[in-house]
Amino acid sequence: MHRTRRALALLGPAALVLAPLASGQGNQDRPVASGSVVIELDQPITVGTVRVALHAGPETFRGGRPAFGGAFAPGQPIRIEGVAPGTYGLVVHHDEDGDGQVARNFLGIPTEPLGFANQYRPTGPPSYERSLVRVEAGGTTLERIELARLLGENGSIGVGVGAVVQGLPYRGASGARINPIPIVTYVSENLAVVGPQITYSMARSGRTRVAATLRARFPAYDEDDADVLEGLGDRDIAALAGVQVDVGLTDTATLRFSYEHDILDTIGGGEATVSLRRSFDLGAMSLTPSFGARWTAEDLVAHDFGVPTSAALPGRPAYAPGDAIYFEAGVASRTQLTDDLQLVLNVGAQWFDDEVTDSPIVEDDVRLSGVLGLVYSF
Repeated sequence: MHRTRRALALLGPAALVLAPLASGQGNQDRPVASGSVVIELDQPITVGTVRVALHAGPETFRGGRPAFGGAFAPGQPIRIEGVAPGTYGLVVHHDEDGDGQVARNFLGIPTEPLGFANQYRPTGPPSYERSLVRVEAGGTTLERIELARLLGENGSIGVGVGAVVQGLPYRGASGARINPIPIVTYVSENLAVVGPQITYSMARSGRTRVAATLRARFPAYDEDDADVLEGLGDRDIAALAGVQVDVGLTDTATLRFSYEHDILDTIGGGEATVSLRRSFDLGAMSLTPSFGARWTAEDLVAHDFGVPTSAALPGRPAYAPGDAIYFEAGVASRTQLTDDLQLVLNVGAQWFDDEVTDSPIVEDDVRLSGVLGLVYSF
């Protein structure tokens, strides 16, 4: 059962980030310390290198140089000497190709075998607190490590339930639209299926990734959500497909560009976005705030906020908006509740421009939205 627990990257883009592990056996340039760490692997390795990293704090655990570390050839005893007494987050990496880096898929999730202290097997971003070992003055700390691929041999699968919540910025509307959805996740080296969104990696070069995307665009309203919407008809769900380019600025910060189009021409038009994202940890929670702008084509804006001439009424004149630019901010979070259960919460806000706020059916200049989900990985 333990071998089937996998790492998932859910709703957006969040990535598992580990710093390249230190090279060289021990840290010979450091003053002699009074402790040592010995690693026993569950299975011997025959190719590549085993790299061990001891992190003195959570600030380097997913994106910085370890306090102590070493690299070991197949069959070589794995022992880190000269470790200052204290508590460390322990990560062991089987560097299969010996390039000194943790190989990753397009989402940033490691694809080479990893192991953590205390037989910890993460199903999301790894927790520093759950990977701790204690090094005593004059003592030797022994850790037995089971190396495994976080995504398994054939990818990681999860199931769950969730809801898409959308604010109603229309005159006289109250509350929000809630669309319950099943959540099925599958993440492999090149493919990520997360609920109503599919991403497929097409190319990578350094920190730049190009991917194809497909997602559901949920209806903006039903006509019974407010009196001012009566007679306009329920809005349509659409399938948007396109291309996404992620440019990694650092290990945890990404600049994203995307364009997606209504491929079935249910509504017509498309959307282009640019956003800046940065990931960090807060205890058992992984957070990714983002800021950016979205250009939305005229057909989509008119579908959400327009009034056709045939539906004009006293107090609701005809209105045909053009394309619009929305400024956006949001935060995506994942909280590890148990080894297998993860809580996903994404919240965001869109600020409308005049093409939207001038509409006779619109009351608010901002729309709030969110996604809440509970996912079990196996």
